[in-house]
Amino acid sequence: MKTIRFNKITAFAAVSVFLLLSSCQMFASRENILYNQGANAVSAGDFETAEKILRSFETELPHNQRLYELKLLVSSAYLEKRNFGKAQILARQVPIQGTENHILAKKFELLGDVSAMTGNIFKAAGEYVTALEYTETSSGESELREKTGKIFQEKAKPVDLERIIDNYGGKFPADEALFALGKMRVLKGDIGGSRKILEKYKEKFPKGDKAEELSKLIDEAEKSAMNVPVIGCIIPLSGEYEGLGEYVRNGILTAQVIYNEKSGNPIAELIFKDSEGTPQKSVAALDELAKDNRVIAILGPLRSQSLKACAPSADKNRIPVISPTADADYITGISDYIFRNCLLPEQEAIHMADYAVKKLNKRSFAVLYTDDYYGRKLDQGFSREVDKQGGEVKIRISYSGKEGDYAEQIGQLKNYINAGGKFDAIYLPGDFDKVALMIPQLAFNGIKEIQLLGSSGWDSGRISSDGNPEKLLELIDETDLLEGAVFTDSFYPWSNDKEVKEFIEKYKEMFSVMPNVYAAQAFDAFSIIAEQVKKGTRTREEMGKGISGLKKYKGISGLITIGDKGKSGKEPFFIRIKNGKFELINVEI
Repeated sequence: MKTIRFNKITAFAAVSVFLLLSSCQMFASRENILYNQGANAVSAGDFETAEKILRSFETELPHNQRLYELKLLVSSAYLEKRNFGKAQILARQVPIQGTENHILAKKFELLGDVSAMTGNIFKAAGEYVTALEYTETSSGESELREKTGKIFQEKAKPVDLERIIDNYGGKFPADEALFALGKMRVLKGDIGGSRKILEKYKEKFPKGDKAEELSKLIDEAEKSAMNVPVIGCIIPLSGEYEGLGEYVRNGILTAQVIYNEKSGNPIAELIFKDSEGTPQKSVAALDELAKDNRVIAILGPLRSQSLKACAPSADKNRIPVISPTADADYITGISDYIFRNCLLPEQEAIHMADYAVKKLNKRSFAVLYTDDYYGRKLDQGFSREVDKQGGEVKIRISYSGKEGDYAEQIGQLKNYINAGGKFDAIYLPGDFDKVALMIPQLAFNGIKEIQLLGSSGWDSGRISSDGNPEKLLELIDETDLLEGAVFTDSFYPWSNDKEVKEFIEKYKEMFSVMPNVYAAQAFDAFSIIAEQVKKGTRTREEMGKGISGLKKYKGISGLITIGDKGKSGKEPFFIRIKNGKFELINVEI
C-alpha cells in the first residue's frame, strides 16, 4: 500500500516538474519569437509593425528583459533616423528596478546619444556617466569612454567642455573634456591656452592616458606655428553692420576649424580688427595689420565703399585684400591688390536673362524693380541681356522700396495689359518681403499664371537672424501663386554636395544657427587663401598672384573666377519653387 502511495506522489511530482518546465520553455520561446519579430521589422524599416509587436509583447510579458532589449533596439533605430523624440521615449520606458545591468548601460548610452545629437552635451555627459556605472566589462567601459571623447571633440563647444570640467572635477568625463578642450585650442593656434589645459589635465588626472597625446599635439603645433602665416580680417564687429560682420566672422572661423582638423595643424592664424562698418576705420585697420610681416593677406572689408577706400593702402603695402561681399561695379580696376568673390548684381541679372530666353523660351518681359543701386543694376543687366538674346523688355516699372502697397505700380502694369500689351514673364528683382506683398496684388489684379523670375533678394537668409532663407514661402498664404517661380542666388544650403554639408554641420555645431550666403562666401574667401598656403605660399606677392589666377574655383557658394584689378566672375545657383519648397535646378547655358 505504501509503495502504491509513493508511486502516485512520485508521478504527481514528475508531472508537475514537466508542466513547470514546459511552461518556462513556452514563455522563453514566446519572448524570443516576439523579440525576433520586432527585430526583423526594425531591420526592414517597418517601425509601425515594430511598435505593434512592442505593445503585444508588453501585454503578454510586461516585465520581460527581452522586451526591454527590443525597446532599446527600436529606440536605436529611431535615433539613426534622427527621430529623437521617439528614441528618447522608448529608452525612458525601460525601468531601472529589476532590469539587468547590461540593458541599463545601453539605455543610458542611448539617452546620452539623443542629448548629444540634439546639442545638449552637458546632459549627454551625465547620461554616459550613468551608463558607465552599469557597464560590466572592461571592453564596454573602454568603448564608452572612447565614444564620449569623440563626441566631445566633434560636437561640444568650449562652454560645454568647461562646464563638464567644473562639474566632474577629477572624475570621468572631465578627463575627456579636458583633452577635447586642449585639442580645440591647439587647432585654433592657441598654444599658450592649450598648455594650461594640459597642466590642468595632469593635475586632475596624474595617471590619465591622454596627457602624452595632448602634449605631442601641442609640441607639433608649436613647431609648425613658426611657419603659420597670418590672415588679417577687417570686419564690422560693432555698429550698424554688426549682424553682417557676425555671419562673415563665423564663416571664417568655421573654415579655419575645418582646415585645421583636416590638416591636423593650424593652417593660418587669424587677427580680427573691427571696422565698425566705416571706410576710415577699415583703412586704419589695414595699415595696422600691414605692419606685421606675418600677415600675408586680408579678408574684408565688407562694404564696397570701405574696400574702395582701402585700395591705396593695399597698393602701398603690396598686400592682397579679398572681400567676400563688396559687389559694387566701381571696385573693378581700382588696384592690383583688391579682389572679391561675390556675385555682382549685373552678373546675376545677365545669367537670369540667359536662362529665361534660352531655357524657358520666353521672349517678352515686364520688369518691376527697386529704385536703388541694386535694383537699377539688376534691371539694366537683365534688360540689356534680353535685348542681346533677341528678346524684348516691354515695360519697366520702378518702386522706392519703402511702400507697403504697390497699387500704383501694378496699376501701370494692368493699364499696359488693358491697352493690348503682352509679355511672357515678369522679372521681380526685389527683396523677399516686398515681393511677398507684390505677388498677391498682381494676382488680385488678374495678373497670374505667368512665369515669375526673381533675384537673390528672394533669399531671406541674408537678413534673417536665424539664417532662414525661406520666409517668402511663409509670407504668401496662397503658395500656388509661387509655383514654378525661379530665382538666382549665391548659396543653396540644402545641397547634397559633401563640402556644403560639412560646412553647414560644423557651422551649426559651432554657432547653433543656420549659415547664410555671407557666411558661405566668407568661408570661400578663407578657403581661397588657405589653398594657396597649402601650396607653400608665404609672401604677399605670391598670394596676390595665386588669387588673381583663380579660374572656376569650386566653392560652397558656387564656381568662382577672380581676375586682376578686382575683376570677379561667379555663376549663380538657380532655385525653383515647387510644391511649396525651394529646389535647386541644374542650368547650363
